[in-house]
Amino acid sequence: MTKKKRKTTKKTKKQEKNNYLFLIISFILIIIIYLINSVNVIRPILWLIAIGLITYYLNKILKLNIKKITCTFLILLLISLVLDAIIVSIFKRVPAYTYNIVSNDKVKVYYSPGLKVWQCESDSKLSVYEFFESGYMCDASDIAEIDSNSFLNSVVSNYEEYHNQYVKIKGKISKKNGETTLEMKPYTETTSVEFADNITLIIFFEDEDLTNYDVYDEITVIGLIKNLEESDGKYTVYMTESKIVGETDLTSFTISANQTNNCNDNLLSLVTNENYNLYSYCLDDIIVTFPENVYELSDALSGNKINIEDVYKDYLEVVSNEDDGSKLYRMETYNVIECNPENSKDIYVGSLTMNFNNIKCNPISEN
Repeated sequence: MTKKKRKTTKKTKKQEKNNYLFLIISFILIIIIYLINSVNVIRPILWLIAIGLITYYLNKILKLNIKKITCTFLILLLISLVLDAIIVSIFKRVPAYTYNIVSNDKVKVYYSPGLKVWQCESDSKLSVYEFFESGYMCDASDIAEIDSNSFLNSVVSNYEEYHNQYVKIKGKISKKNGETTLEMKPYTETTSVEFADNITLIIFFEDEDLTNYDVYDEITVIGLIKNLEESDGKYTVYMTESKIVGETDLTSFTISANQTNNCNDNLLSLVTNENYNLYSYCLDDIIVTFPENVYELSDALSGNKINIEDVYKDYLEVVSNEDDGSKLYRMETYNVIECNPENSKDIYVGSLTMNFNNIKCNPISEN
């Protein structure tokens, strides 16, 4: 009886050692998984093997039934996903559970449950972001700039090259939809800008202030080409996770005016709002020139690119009208008359010969 008991004890100890061996092997496999710092089908397979060994160990210790074994395996699988995210975040490793890769010559983005891991050419280190964080996370200079006309003329025939890739596109806005979406179309530019209608790039933004951007503005955006649709011979390309790069400089601009040849007291209403009524007197046009874009004065004001005070802030001379308190500002290529704001909302931008006798300051009650 004693000999039998000793044999049983030895056998039990041997089984326990074997069980611990399965546990040790599973931990070794997990270490190997993260020593391999690249996308490899072997890594998730090793995770499944490690989970299987741990499940086997628990089964031997707890004597689980088939249903509990299945539940244990699934719970451990879920835990492995969480551990993968923790290890990736702390040690900056390529995720073992990578289900999607966006890559080009400059950038690689690894998608895993709950995370996006970026590897930029300018910095070979991995950067880990939570999945809901969108936008291009590398330096904008890492990616080549494409003219919108070139892109839109080639995207249909080369869609596989662009699909699921980040691209940087420079072009003119053809349409603005609220505060979250812009559109670009192929365009020609001579004396004016004309947009084609055969293909449209729709650009979606999640966290971008589009207040100062309008139709005809030239901008540069980086985003992910997500989809291409065709309807009635016209194509629509969708860009998501978009970000504007190279912010428009709204601090440097000049305002110039062209005098009309035959004045005849020609008066034109430019902008009417609750703050002021702006008129043009004996001018063909009034142009606001920024480093990258040119606007009519009314468009620049309506698009909040400049304020009404910007029209006459750099005056050469100011003359006051003692009768009604209005002021005449002499500029380089035009004059401005600001009616007394206590009595009138009228402001006139006119020719260099415009004076107080040429205009009428309408009382606020009449506006």
